[in-house]
Amino acid sequence: MSESIESKCAHVPDLEEAERTAEPHHRDMVWVAGGVFLMGSDHHYPEERPAHRVRVDGFWMDRTSVTNREFRRFVEATSYVTFAELPPAPRDYPGALPESRFAGIHAPAGGRFGRHGS
Repeated sequence: MSESIESKCAHVPDLEEAERTAEPHHRDMVWVAGGVFLMGSDHHYPEERPAHRVRVDGFWMDRTSVTNREFRRFVEATSYVTFAELPPAPRDYPGALPESRFAGIHAPAGGRFGRHGS
């Protein structure tokens, strides 16, 4: 019988206050305490194996979602490019047709490829 999640993720001393070494970038952020969790699964997809303990450091996070307007301003100020905007590398998609290798690829049910929004 496998170990329980609780035994794999035994209590780790609370370091929340010690982890808060930096101040938030702006006042509308909240602190998310770090901790330990069980990542992966031994019972589902092979690439999820093995289930293992992972410790995540605490971090600051915006209290609310970023709006499209805010994200647009960020992109314009930093020239940030999202993963979806990068053309796919052929080695990552063996067997994909050349005409389907472009940024924003979308493969709906049925396997017909098209650009997002088309």
